[in-house]
Amino acid sequence: MSEQQIKVTKTLPFGLPGKDGGEPIRRVVFAKRPTAGDQIKIEDDVQAAFDIQKSLMYARTSIVEFGDKQRQPHLTELLSLKRPDRETIIEGYIEFLTASIGDRTQEKIDDDTLKLAFGLIEEGETYDLVTLCDKSSELTGYEELELERSAKGDFEQLCMLLGRDVAQLSSESGRVIEGPLGIEQIRKFDFFDLSFMRVAAGERRLLFRNQGAGLQADAGAAGVVAGA
Repeated sequence: MSEQQIKVTKTLPFGLPGKDGGEPIRRVVFAKRPTAGDQIKIEDDVQAAFDIQKSLMYARTSIVEFGDKQRQPHLTELLSLKRPDRETIIEGYIEFLTASIGDRTQEKIDDDTLKLAFGLIEEGETYDLVTLCDKSSELTGYEELELERSAKGDFEQLCMLLGRDVAQLSSESGRVIEGPLGIEQIRKFDFFDLSFMRVAAGERRLLFRNQGAGLQADAGAAGVVAGA
C-alpha cells in the first residue's frame, strides 16, 4: 500500500468552536507526508522559534481534511485548540508518519552510497540510490557567501549545500540523475530522507576534512625525517 492510500483519522475531544454557535470542528484526517520543501519552509519561519508552534506547523503539513472540508487548518486555528485537542493532533501526526513509512528502510551502504526510504520521484521513476561527493567542502568563502545571499533562510542554505554533495541519483532500472542537485529538486524529497542525507553528508565531510589533516601530518613528518 502506498503512502497516498494511508489515512489516519482523529476525533478531537473538544474541537474548534464552530461559527455562530455551530457544531465544533472535531474531525482531522492525516494523509500527506511532509516534504523537504515543507521542512525548509518551517525551519526558516520565525514562528518555528517556539516549540508549541513548530510542532503544530509540522503536524498541519500532513492534514488533508479538517472537519468536513478538504483543507489544512490554519496555525491560528490549531493554537486556538485546548491542550487535549493539540495532543490528539500530535498523536495523529506521529501515528500517520509511522504507518506511512510501512516496511521502507534507509541504508548507508558505504561512506559514499545511501539507499533512501522514499527517494526522488521524477516522471514516474523512483531514484532512491544516492552517491555522495565532497563538492561543498571545495567551496571557497566567496562561493559560499554567494550561496548564502541566494538562500531565503539558514536551513535552505544547508539544503543547497547538501545538493552540492550529491554526485548522482540512481533508480532500480539504471536511470541516473547527475548531480549536483538544485534546491527545487531537494524540496521534492520526503523530509525523512532529507534528514538521512544531511547526516550522511555531514559524516562524509568530516571524513574528507580528517583525510586532509592526515595528509598534512604525513607531509610534516616526512619533512622532519628529511631534515634529520
